[in-house]
Amino acid sequence: MVEKFEVCCYQGLVRPHQTDVSGEMRMDAATTLLIESVDAYLSLTQPSNTVSKNDAAVSKQTVTAITLTKTKSPLPKLGEIVTCLISVLSDKALKPLLSAQLIGIHGKAWLATIELEVEDSGSLWKTKLGADQLNWPPMRLIRRLQKTQCDQAGHVNVQAFMELADEAVAVLCIQSLPELPRMQVVKARISFKHELFEGDMVSVFSGIRSITSTGLDVVHGIVHQPSGRLACILETHIAVLDSIGNTKQFTEVVKTIPGELINDWPSLPCAREPALPRVANLPLSNSLTSVMAVVDAWDADEFGFMNMRAIVNLCSSGARQYLATIGLTGLRFSQEKITVAAVDYLIEIHQRPRLGNNITVRSDYLSHTGKSLRFSHHFMDSNEGTVFATVEIVGVMLDLSSHRSTEIPMDVLEHLSRVN
Repeated sequence: MVEKFEVCCYQGLVRPHQTDVSGEMRMDAATTLLIESVDAYLSLTQPSNTVSKNDAAVSKQTVTAITLTKTKSPLPKLGEIVTCLISVLSDKALKPLLSAQLIGIHGKAWLATIELEVEDSGSLWKTKLGADQLNWPPMRLIRRLQKTQCDQAGHVNVQAFMELADEAVAVLCIQSLPELPRMQVVKARISFKHELFEGDMVSVFSGIRSITSTGLDVVHGIVHQPSGRLACILETHIAVLDSIGNTKQFTEVVKTIPGELINDWPSLPCAREPALPRVANLPLSNSLTSVMAVVDAWDADEFGFMNMRAIVNLCSSGARQYLATIGLTGLRFSQEKITVAAVDYLIEIHQRPRLGNNITVRSDYLSHTGKSLRFSHHFMDSNEGTVFATVEIVGVMLDLSSHRSTEIPMDVLEHLSRVN
Protein backbone atom coordinates (compact mmCIF):
# COMPACT_ATOMS: atom_id res chain seq x y z
CA MET A 1 0.00 0.00 0.00
CA VAL A 2 1.52 3.37 -1.02
CA GLU A 3 1.47 6.59 0.99
CA LYS A 4 -1.13 8.97 -0.41
CA PHE A 5 -0.92 12.71 0.08
CA GLU A 6 -2.23 15.86 -1.53
CA VAL A 7 0.13 18.18 -3.41
CA CYS A 8 -0.54 21.84 -4.21
CA CYS A 9 0.65 22.09 -7.82
CA TYR A 10 -0.59 25.57 -8.65
CA GLN A 11 -1.56 28.71 -6.78
CA GLY A 12 -1.96 32.16 -8.27
CA LEU A 13 -4.32 34.84 -9.49
CA VAL A 14 -6.88 34.59 -12.27
CA ARG A 15 -5.44 36.69 -15.11
CA PRO A 16 -7.28 38.69 -17.81
CA HIS A 17 -6.40 36.19 -20.58
CA GLN A 18 -8.11 33.44 -18.54
CA THR A 19 -11.50 35.17 -18.24
CA ASP A 20 -14.60 35.71 -20.37
CA VAL A 21 -16.42 39.03 -20.89
CA SER A 22 -18.07 38.69 -17.46
CA GLY A 23 -14.69 38.31 -15.74
CA GLU A 24 -15.19 34.63 -14.86
CA MET A 25 -12.55 32.01 -15.52
CA ARG A 26 -13.24 30.11 -18.76
CA MET A 27 -13.41 26.32 -19.03
CA ASP A 28 -10.54 26.19 -21.56
CA ALA A 29 -8.37 28.27 -19.20
CA ALA A 30 -9.21 25.89 -16.36
CA THR A 31 -8.22 22.95 -18.58
CA THR A 32 -4.89 24.58 -19.47
CA LEU A 33 -4.21 25.30 -15.80
CA LEU A 34 -5.04 21.69 -14.93
CA ILE A 35 -2.66 20.33 -17.58
CA GLU A 36 0.09 22.62 -16.27
CA SER A 37 -0.65 21.40 -12.73
CA VAL A 38 -0.49 17.72 -13.73
CA ASP A 39 2.82 18.39 -15.48
CA ALA A 40 4.06 20.05 -12.30
CA TYR A 41 2.84 17.13 -10.18
CA LEU A 42 4.75 14.66 -12.34
CA SER A 43 7.90 16.77 -12.04
CA LEU A 44 7.59 16.62 -8.24
CA THR A 45 6.95 12.87 -8.05
CA GLN A 46 9.66 11.11 -10.00
CA PRO A 47 11.07 7.60 -9.45
CA SER A 48 14.65 7.44 -8.19
CA ASN A 49 16.00 6.23 -11.54
CA THR A 50 14.61 9.19 -13.50
CA VAL A 51 17.17 11.10 -15.56
CA SER A 52 17.46 14.77 -14.51
CA LYS A 53 18.72 17.76 -16.50
CA ASN A 54 19.46 21.06 -14.77
CA ASP A 55 17.53 19.73 -11.76
CA ALA A 56 14.31 19.62 -13.82
CA ALA A 57 13.11 16.03 -13.84
CA VAL A 58 12.34 14.38 -17.18
CA SER A 59 9.01 12.65 -16.73
CA LYS A 60 8.48 9.01 -17.79
CA GLN A 61 4.77 9.11 -17.03
CA THR A 62 2.17 9.64 -19.75
CA VAL A 63 -1.24 11.26 -19.35
CA THR A 64 -3.80 9.23 -21.31
CA ALA A 65 -7.08 10.97 -20.38
CA ILE A 66 -8.42 13.94 -18.41
CA THR A 67 -12.03 14.44 -17.31
CA LEU A 68 -13.01 17.89 -16.03
CA THR A 69 -16.37 18.59 -14.36
CA LYS A 70 -17.74 21.95 -13.24
CA THR A 71 -19.32 22.06 -9.78
CA LYS A 72 -22.17 24.29 -8.60
CA SER A 73 -19.80 26.69 -6.83
CA PRO A 74 -19.31 30.17 -8.36
CA LEU A 75 -16.42 30.35 -10.81
CA PRO A 76 -13.18 32.16 -9.88
CA LYS A 77 -13.10 35.73 -11.18
CA LEU A 78 -10.42 38.10 -12.43
CA GLY A 79 -7.93 38.91 -9.68
CA GLU A 80 -9.10 36.13 -7.34
CA ILE A 81 -6.86 33.31 -6.08
CA VAL A 82 -7.17 29.89 -7.69
CA THR A 83 -5.45 26.75 -6.39
CA CYS A 84 -5.00 23.26 -7.83
CA LEU A 85 -4.63 20.29 -5.48
CA ILE A 86 -3.75 16.84 -6.85
CA SER A 87 -3.82 13.51 -5.04
CA VAL A 88 -3.81 9.80 -5.91
CA LEU A 89 -7.28 8.37 -6.43
CA SER A 90 -6.24 4.84 -7.40
CA ASP A 91 -2.81 3.13 -7.55
CA LYS A 92 -3.93 0.12 -9.55
CA ALA A 93 -1.07 -1.62 -11.39
CA LEU A 94 0.80 0.70 -13.76
CA LYS A 95 -2.23 2.85 -14.61
CA PRO A 96 -2.88 5.02 -11.57
CA LEU A 97 -5.69 7.55 -11.42
CA LEU A 98 -5.18 11.05 -10.05
CA SER A 99 -7.79 13.36 -8.58
CA ALA A 100 -7.58 17.15 -9.00
CA GLN A 101 -9.49 20.08 -7.53
CA LEU A 102 -9.44 23.63 -8.92
CA ILE A 103 -10.44 25.76 -5.96
CA GLY A 104 -11.53 29.40 -5.92
CA ILE A 105 -12.51 31.64 -3.01
CA HIS A 106 -16.01 30.09 -3.00
CA GLY A 107 -14.77 26.49 -2.89
CA LYS A 108 -14.20 23.77 -5.46
CA ALA A 109 -15.02 25.15 -8.91
CA TRP A 110 -13.91 22.15 -11.00
CA LEU A 111 -13.16 18.51 -10.23
CA ALA A 112 -11.01 16.34 -12.47
CA THR A 113 -9.69 12.82 -12.86
CA ILE A 114 -6.45 12.09 -14.72
CA GLU A 115 -5.53 8.67 -16.12
CA LEU A 116 -1.81 7.85 -16.37
CA GLU A 117 0.53 5.20 -17.67
CA VAL A 118 3.77 4.92 -15.65
CA GLU A 119 6.88 2.75 -15.52
CA ASP A 120 6.97 2.58 -11.72
CA SER A 121 3.60 2.24 -10.01
CA GLY A 122 5.02 3.49 -6.72
CA SER A 123 6.69 6.61 -8.10
CA LEU A 124 3.82 9.06 -8.02
CA TRP A 125 3.73 9.77 -4.30
CA LYS A 126 7.28 9.49 -3.06
CA THR A 127 8.46 13.09 -3.30
CA LYS A 128 7.20 16.06 -1.30
CA LEU A 129 8.13 19.76 -1.47
CA GLY A 130 11.71 20.40 -0.39
CA ALA A 131 11.45 23.65 1.60
CA ASP A 132 10.86 23.43 5.35
CA GLN A 133 7.81 25.66 5.61
CA LEU A 134 8.25 26.03 9.38
CA ASN A 135 11.22 28.33 8.76
CA TRP A 136 9.77 30.24 5.83
CA PRO A 137 7.04 32.83 5.30
CA PRO A 138 3.71 31.49 4.00
CA MET A 139 3.73 30.03 0.50
CA ARG A 140 1.91 32.39 -1.88
CA LEU A 141 2.53 30.86 -5.34
CA ILE A 142 3.60 27.60 -6.91
CA ARG A 143 4.43 27.48 -10.58
CA ARG A 144 6.24 25.58 -13.31
CA LEU A 145 8.50 27.84 -15.39
CA GLN A 146 7.91 27.96 -19.13
CA LYS A 147 10.10 28.51 -22.18
CA THR A 148 8.58 31.97 -22.66
CA GLN A 149 10.10 32.97 -19.30
CA CYS A 150 13.68 32.20 -20.39
CA ASP A 151 16.31 34.39 -22.02
CA GLN A 152 18.48 33.66 -25.06
CA ALA A 153 20.90 31.65 -22.94
CA GLY A 154 18.15 29.40 -21.57
CA HIS A 155 18.10 30.85 -18.05
CA VAL A 156 14.86 32.01 -16.44
CA ASN A 157 14.75 35.76 -17.07
CA VAL A 158 14.62 38.36 -14.31
CA GLN A 159 11.29 39.47 -15.82
CA ALA A 160 9.79 36.17 -14.65
CA PHE A 161 11.04 36.73 -11.10
CA MET A 162 9.47 40.20 -10.95
CA GLU A 163 6.23 38.87 -12.40
CA LEU A 164 6.14 36.27 -9.62
CA ALA A 165 6.83 38.96 -7.00
CA ASP A 166 4.04 41.16 -8.38
CA GLU A 167 1.60 38.27 -8.22
CA ALA A 168 2.82 37.13 -4.79
CA VAL A 169 2.18 40.64 -3.42
CA ALA A 170 -1.38 40.51 -4.74
CA VAL A 171 -1.93 37.08 -3.17
CA LEU A 172 -0.46 38.25 0.15
CA CYS A 173 -2.80 41.26 0.19
CA ILE A 174 -5.84 39.08 -0.55
CA GLN A 175 -4.92 36.38 1.97
CA SER A 176 -3.51 38.42 4.86
CA LEU A 177 -4.64 42.03 4.38
CA PRO A 178 -8.16 41.81 2.93
CA GLU A 179 -9.30 45.05 4.60
CA LEU A 180 -6.56 47.17 2.99
CA PRO A 181 -6.53 48.66 -0.52
CA ARG A 182 -4.52 46.64 -3.05
CA MET A 183 -0.84 47.53 -2.79
CA GLN A 184 1.83 47.76 -5.49
CA VAL A 185 5.60 47.21 -5.59
CA VAL A 186 7.45 50.56 -5.50
CA LYS A 187 10.93 49.27 -4.68
CA ALA A 188 12.63 45.93 -5.36
CA ARG A 189 16.04 44.42 -4.70
CA ILE A 190 16.72 41.15 -6.48
CA SER A 191 19.57 38.90 -5.32
CA PHE A 192 20.17 35.74 -7.36
CA LYS A 193 21.46 32.59 -5.63
CA HIS A 194 21.08 29.74 -8.15
CA GLU A 195 20.12 29.47 -11.79
CA LEU A 196 16.69 28.27 -12.88
CA PHE A 197 15.80 26.77 -16.24
CA GLU A 198 12.78 25.94 -18.38
CA GLY A 199 10.64 23.27 -16.73
CA ASP A 200 11.82 23.98 -13.19
CA MET A 201 9.18 24.02 -10.47
CA VAL A 202 9.23 26.88 -7.96
CA SER A 203 7.36 27.98 -4.86
CA VAL A 204 7.23 31.62 -3.77
CA PHE A 205 7.23 32.27 -0.02
CA SER A 206 6.35 35.87 0.96
CA GLY A 207 6.23 37.58 4.34
CA ILE A 208 6.07 41.08 5.87
CA ARG A 209 9.28 42.30 7.53
CA SER A 210 8.26 45.74 8.74
CA ILE A 211 5.85 48.67 8.44
CA THR A 212 6.87 52.20 7.42
CA SER A 213 4.98 55.45 6.92
CA THR A 214 4.65 54.66 3.20
CA GLY A 215 3.91 50.94 3.19
CA LEU A 216 5.24 47.48 3.97
CA ASP A 217 8.64 45.86 3.54
CA VAL A 218 7.92 42.40 2.11
CA VAL A 219 10.49 39.69 1.36
CA HIS A 220 10.00 36.85 -1.11
CA GLY A 221 11.97 33.63 -1.42
CA ILE A 222 11.77 31.82 -4.76
CA VAL A 223 12.56 28.17 -4.08
CA HIS A 224 13.32 25.37 -6.53
CA GLN A 225 11.19 22.27 -5.99
CA PRO A 226 11.50 19.53 -4.99
CA SER A 227 15.12 20.22 -3.95
CA GLY A 228 14.21 23.14 -1.66
CA ARG A 229 17.16 25.14 -3.00
CA LEU A 230 16.80 28.92 -2.68
CA ALA A 231 17.07 30.42 -6.19
CA CYS A 232 16.36 34.08 -5.52
CA ILE A 233 15.54 36.57 -2.77
CA LEU A 234 13.40 39.60 -3.64
CA GLU A 235 13.12 42.39 -1.10
CA THR A 236 10.23 44.68 -1.96
CA HIS A 237 8.54 47.75 -0.54
CA ILE A 238 4.84 47.84 -1.35
CA ALA A 239 2.52 50.83 -1.08
CA VAL A 240 -0.97 52.10 -1.84
CA LEU A 241 -0.87 54.31 -4.94
CA ASP A 242 -3.10 57.21 -5.89
CA SER A 243 -4.74 57.57 -9.30
CA ILE A 244 -1.58 58.88 -11.00
CA GLY A 245 0.81 56.35 -9.45
CA ASN A 246 2.22 58.32 -6.48
CA THR A 247 2.64 56.68 -3.06
CA LYS A 248 0.03 57.48 -0.41
CA GLN A 249 0.85 57.86 3.28
CA PHE A 250 0.24 54.65 5.18
CA THR A 251 -0.20 55.78 8.79
CA GLU A 252 -4.00 55.46 8.90
CA VAL A 253 -4.06 51.71 8.25
CA VAL A 254 -1.06 50.50 10.25
CA LYS A 255 -3.24 49.48 13.21
CA THR A 256 -5.22 47.05 11.06
CA ILE A 257 -2.21 44.77 10.37
CA PRO A 258 -1.95 41.85 12.84
CA GLY A 259 1.43 41.75 14.61
CA GLU A 260 1.81 38.00 14.01
CA LEU A 261 2.18 38.68 10.28
CA ILE A 262 5.44 40.59 10.85
CA ASN A 263 8.75 38.73 11.20
CA ASP A 264 12.44 39.22 10.34
CA TRP A 265 12.34 35.96 8.32
CA PRO A 266 16.05 35.16 8.92
CA SER A 267 15.87 32.30 6.40
CA LEU A 268 15.75 35.07 3.75
CA PRO A 269 18.67 37.34 4.70
CA CYS A 270 18.85 41.00 3.69
CA ALA A 271 21.03 41.95 0.73
CA ARG A 272 24.23 43.86 1.39
CA GLU A 273 24.31 47.61 0.80
CA PRO A 274 24.44 48.63 -2.88
CA ALA A 275 27.88 49.42 -4.25
CA LEU A 276 29.04 52.96 -4.91
CA PRO A 277 28.62 55.14 -6.84
CA ARG A 278 24.82 55.05 -6.67
CA VAL A 279 22.52 56.10 -9.50
CA ALA A 280 22.09 59.89 -9.81
CA ASN A 281 18.74 61.62 -9.38
CA LEU A 282 18.76 62.52 -13.09
CA PRO A 283 20.50 60.95 -16.08
CA LEU A 284 23.89 62.36 -17.06
CA SER A 285 24.14 64.76 -19.98
CA ASN A 286 25.93 62.13 -22.11
CA SER A 287 23.67 59.20 -21.17
CA LEU A 288 22.44 56.83 -23.87
CA THR A 289 18.80 56.90 -24.93
CA SER A 290 18.42 53.12 -25.00
CA VAL A 291 14.63 52.63 -25.25
CA MET A 292 11.57 54.64 -26.26
CA ALA A 293 8.25 52.93 -25.56
CA VAL A 294 4.60 53.37 -24.61
CA VAL A 295 2.73 51.50 -21.87
CA ASP A 296 0.34 49.29 -23.84
CA ALA A 297 -2.64 47.32 -22.54
CA TRP A 298 -0.61 44.10 -22.21
CA ASP A 299 1.97 45.98 -20.08
CA ALA A 300 -0.61 47.08 -17.49
CA ASP A 301 -2.39 45.35 -14.62
CA GLU A 302 -6.13 45.46 -13.97
CA PHE A 303 -5.70 48.85 -12.26
CA GLY A 304 -3.95 50.44 -15.26
CA PHE A 305 -0.46 50.52 -13.69
CA MET A 306 2.55 49.25 -15.63
CA ASN A 307 3.39 45.80 -14.26
CA MET A 308 6.84 44.91 -12.98
CA ARG A 309 7.53 42.41 -15.75
CA ALA A 310 7.03 45.15 -18.36
CA ILE A 311 9.34 47.48 -16.44
CA VAL A 312 12.09 44.86 -16.28
CA ASN A 313 11.52 44.01 -19.95
CA LEU A 314 12.48 47.59 -20.82
CA CYS A 315 15.51 47.23 -18.54
CA SER A 316 16.61 44.17 -20.54
CA SER A 317 16.09 45.95 -23.85
CA GLY A 318 17.98 49.01 -22.62
CA ALA A 319 20.80 46.84 -21.28
CA ARG A 320 21.34 45.15 -24.66
CA GLN A 321 21.46 48.54 -26.39
CA TYR A 322 23.89 49.90 -23.80
CA LEU A 323 26.15 46.84 -23.92
CA ALA A 324 26.34 47.09 -27.70
CA THR A 325 27.80 50.61 -27.40
CA ILE A 326 30.72 49.28 -25.33
CA GLY A 327 31.51 46.44 -27.72
CA LEU A 328 29.25 43.65 -26.40
CA THR A 329 26.88 43.17 -29.32
CA GLY A 330 24.38 40.38 -29.78
CA LEU A 331 26.50 38.96 -32.61
CA ARG A 332 29.56 38.88 -30.37
CA PHE A 333 27.63 37.15 -27.62
CA SER A 334 26.57 34.48 -30.12
CA GLN A 335 29.98 33.99 -31.73
CA GLU A 336 32.03 33.93 -28.52
CA LYS A 337 29.38 32.10 -26.44
CA ILE A 338 29.40 34.71 -23.70
CA THR A 339 26.77 36.93 -22.12
CA VAL A 340 26.30 39.43 -19.31
CA ALA A 341 24.10 37.89 -16.61
CA ALA A 342 22.37 40.21 -14.15
CA VAL A 343 23.02 39.08 -10.57
CA ASP A 344 21.70 42.10 -8.66
CA TYR A 345 18.86 44.51 -9.45
CA LEU A 346 17.73 47.53 -7.45
CA ILE A 347 14.52 49.16 -8.72
CA GLU A 348 13.04 52.30 -7.18
CA ILE A 349 9.73 53.56 -8.57
CA HIS A 350 9.01 57.22 -7.86
CA GLN A 351 5.77 57.28 -9.86
CA ARG A 352 4.35 54.05 -11.28
CA PRO A 353 3.83 54.50 -15.06
CA ARG A 354 0.26 54.11 -16.26
CA LEU A 355 -1.43 52.84 -19.40
CA GLY A 356 -0.70 55.23 -22.28
CA ASN A 357 2.38 56.89 -20.75
CA ASN A 358 5.30 57.50 -23.12
CA ILE A 359 8.61 56.33 -21.61
CA THR A 360 12.22 57.10 -22.49
CA VAL A 361 14.92 54.94 -20.89
CA ARG A 362 18.35 56.56 -20.51
CA SER A 363 21.31 54.41 -19.52
CA ASP A 364 24.56 55.32 -17.74
CA TYR A 365 27.80 53.61 -16.67
CA LEU A 366 28.39 53.30 -12.90
CA SER A 367 31.51 51.14 -12.31
CA HIS A 368 33.26 47.91 -13.26
CA THR A 369 35.70 45.22 -12.11
CA GLY A 370 37.53 42.60 -14.15
CA LYS A 371 34.44 40.38 -14.34
CA SER A 372 31.46 42.62 -13.54
CA LEU A 373 29.82 45.79 -14.75
CA ARG A 374 27.40 48.17 -12.99
CA PHE A 375 25.12 50.48 -14.95
CA SER A 376 21.85 52.28 -14.44
CA HIS A 377 18.60 53.16 -16.19
CA HIS A 378 16.40 56.21 -15.70
CA PHE A 379 12.77 55.73 -16.75
CA MET A 380 11.67 59.18 -17.90
CA ASP A 381 8.26 60.57 -18.75
CA SER A 382 8.89 61.44 -22.41
CA ASN A 383 6.39 64.30 -22.30
CA GLU A 384 7.04 65.85 -18.87
CA GLY A 385 10.72 65.05 -18.38
CA THR A 386 10.15 63.69 -14.87
CA VAL A 387 11.61 60.44 -13.54
CA PHE A 388 9.27 57.48 -13.22
CA ALA A 389 11.91 55.09 -11.87
CA THR A 390 15.61 54.37 -11.46
CA VAL A 391 17.27 50.98 -11.83
CA GLU A 392 20.77 49.84 -10.82
CA ILE A 393 22.07 46.59 -12.32
CA VAL A 394 25.12 44.46 -11.60
CA GLY A 395 26.00 42.25 -14.55
CA VAL A 396 28.60 39.48 -14.49
CA MET A 397 30.45 38.31 -17.60
CA LEU A 398 29.42 34.69 -18.14
CA ASP A 399 30.97 31.90 -20.21
CA LEU A 400 27.99 30.02 -21.65
CA SER A 401 30.04 26.86 -22.23
CA SER A 402 30.89 26.42 -18.55
CA HIS A 403 28.17 28.64 -16.99
CA ARG A 404 30.93 30.28 -14.95
CA SER A 405 32.01 33.89 -14.65
CA THR A 406 34.81 35.01 -16.92
CA GLU A 407 36.91 38.11 -17.59
CA ILE A 408 35.40 41.04 -19.46
CA PRO A 409 37.14 41.23 -22.88
CA MET A 410 40.14 43.58 -22.92
CA ASP A 411 38.75 45.93 -25.57
CA VAL A 412 35.58 46.39 -23.49
CA LEU A 413 37.64 47.10 -20.35
CA GLU A 414 39.63 49.70 -22.26
CA HIS A 415 36.39 51.34 -23.41
CA LEU A 416 35.03 51.38 -19.86
CA SER A 417 38.27 52.87 -18.52
CA ARG A 418 37.92 55.76 -20.96
CA VAL A 419 34.33 56.32 -19.76
CA ASN A 420 35.51 56.31 -16.17
